[in-house]
Amino acid sequence: MPYELDKPLMLARTIRGLEAFGDQEITDNGWGRVEATGHREVFFTPSHITTELLDLKTVDDVFLVAAIISDIGTTKADLINFGNRLQTADFRLKLAAVSRWFPDYADRALPSELNVSASFLGKRNYTRFDIEDAIGAVLEQSTKGSYHTRRDGAIPPTESASWRVMIRDREAVIAVRLATAPLHRRPYKVASIPGTVHPPVAAVMARLAEIHSGHKVLDPCCGAGTILIEAANIEPGAHYHGRDISDESLTAARENSAGVDTVIWSQGDAGRLDLVSGSMDRVLVNPPWGQQVDSQKTLMHGRLALWSEIRRVLRDNGLLTALVHSPEDEEMMVKAGFVVQSRFPLSLFGSHPEIIVAELRR
Repeated sequence: MPYELDKPLMLARTIRGLEAFGDQEITDNGWGRVEATGHREVFFTPSHITTELLDLKTVDDVFLVAAIISDIGTTKADLINFGNRLQTADFRLKLAAVSRWFPDYADRALPSELNVSASFLGKRNYTRFDIEDAIGAVLEQSTKGSYHTRRDGAIPPTESASWRVMIRDREAVIAVRLATAPLHRRPYKVASIPGTVHPPVAAVMARLAEIHSGHKVLDPCCGAGTILIEAANIEPGAHYHGRDISDESLTAARENSAGVDTVIWSQGDAGRLDLVSGSMDRVLVNPPWGQQVDSQKTLMHGRLALWSEIRRVLRDNGLLTALVHSPEDEEMMVKAGFVVQSRFPLSLFGSHPEIIVAELRR
């Protein structure tokens, strides 16, 4: 039977490996009670209705659950039955409830256009597009809106309401996004470069760094500035220094940080930093990986130079928080004199990096 929406139930979607951080952020801010966590999912009951729920930093997106359906099969016939069962769910009535719970959503509660994005775990005889079109047809009929498919590379209108269908094992969750865009698409990020850090990952790195007011914080490979901008949003009282060898990266960082006056951006070689030894309280870094290293600069000759320089500029009681993409980088980090405090494996768009928090070997 469809989940009865007699009270709001929210779903936060995360990068795999960041579920606990989404849970913690919701709890620490007093925004709700976490009911369950799963693969890239945090379900929670909001403690009060507030647009602050759309300001979660460590999650990719947040939705209001409209239905939970059990006993979902794996064949196309099962998918047809799934759609038929959803006919009993009055989504128009449910969206009217949304407008009462979330007044700021009232103008979007019964949209004239809608789209559906689906995902599933396990083997099935239907595709994500089959799911989207099946559920889209039900939603179109129920809400009196116009459904836009994503099949064959079609792109739905930007202003259409976004629905999400997630099937794992034999259960399906149908939910509607409250924000106009996914939360990971930060408004500040107007410029990007290859290899830029995913903003929720950067936010988690900043939280793990335990930055306090007055701290001096360095990112020696700042790229488009995402890590330091996220850190400055969490602790605006610190002093941030972003270095990068690339003019393109620094241009992007300056565009993205417009209005953030606590970050200084400057050009520099991460393997030969123009900074006083022991001058930094915290270092956050996403080292260049793959083919991102300029062949004329220090890092092309070995990554030990990066970790050695970070060790040199970090205070004795400082912390390093790094997004590490290879075992070799961790080996070089340890060789340079760091001791790993904690590690957090991620699944990030087909790659499997780790966030590592380390301190100087004593």
